[in-house]
Amino acid sequence: MSVSGNPWALALFPLIFLLLLKWQKPHGAVLENSRVSLIRRLGAFYIDVFVGSLGVLPFMTMPVLITEYWVTGTWQWSFEREFFRPTDWVFAVCVLAGLGGIFYYFKWHFDRQKQTVGQHLLGFMIVPSRERPSLVIRCLFAWAIISWWPIWPWTLFGTKQDYGWDTHSGTKARRVSPV
Repeated sequence: MSVSGNPWALALFPLIFLLLLKWQKPHGAVLENSRVSLIRRLGAFYIDVFVGSLGVLPFMTMPVLITEYWVTGTWQWSFEREFFRPTDWVFAVCVLAGLGGIFYYFKWHFDRQKQTVGQHLLGFMIVPSRERPSLVIRCLFAWAIISWWPIWPWTLFGTKQDYGWDTHSGTKARRVSPV
């Protein structure tokens, strides 16, 4: 197990995250017949996971560092060990909570019909295509398709306007006109 923290990063990451969250991202109209490529979607996803990580990393790292301090009696901003302790459940809980926090970053933007930072930079937006869309289904379906694409490549590639995770979740990705 290896955990590393930096006091400056742990203080600045949430601040940068909040600034990016509050950043006004104006866009024009949603272009209904537009197509958003898989590369553009993946690029926005990576940018947004990075931005979401800025918000959750301090809350994932500090409980583990504090728990290690309680066990060893020595404060360290970084540690690595090759054995497990009974207190390592704290690490597992923090990782799962962090993944939930990153998912909530996406959900927060979708529920308010705002672009995430990645979507804004790459010029598109995820919008609902039916009543009661589900981002959980979108996430699980995208994970399943991307996990099996080497075996079934036609499920992922092609010039589709909407992929399986779009149609099954009641969402769609559409380009937005510049302001």
